[in-house]
Amino acid sequence: MKKNPLDFSIQIATSEDVRRIHDIELLSYTLPWSEASILAWIEGTDRVYFLARDKITSAVLGYIAVFFVAGEGEIASVAVHPNERRKGVAREIFSVIKKYCIRERIRTLFLEVRENNIAAISLYKSLGFMDVGRRKGYYEDTKEDAILMRFSV
Repeated sequence: MKKNPLDFSIQIATSEDVRRIHDIELLSYTLPWSEASILAWIEGTDRVYFLARDKITSAVLGYIAVFFVAGEGEIASVAVHPNERRKGVAREIFSVIKKYCIRERIRTLFLEVRENNIAAISLYKSLGFMDVGRRKGYYEDTKEDAILMRFSV
């Protein structure tokens, strides 16, 4: 069942969100970011964690980490809590990122995705991302290729 966007808000993460973000990392990735890496990202410049927070429970439902340089953005991490997947959470975060990019004059977003992550590839294509390349053996744990995708804002 699709989640009603009125039930959650999209915010920029703070240091108080590190533990909740890390919990989702552990559930989502075989090589999760450490809490220290997440905190460094949040405290860095030209980097933002956009997250979806339940308005009633304050639970973090999902997040997207993006860094910006020279009019471009790179999506470094995308994850949604397993109980909240396929409910429109990531799609809603992307819509806020797009507005942010327009406001900040960011023209292009890039991301890499595992070649076998069909659900993520399908989402990204539905959002307007296009395949623009491949990075052979990019993922250390499985030696899978990464598909490089681009979105023009």
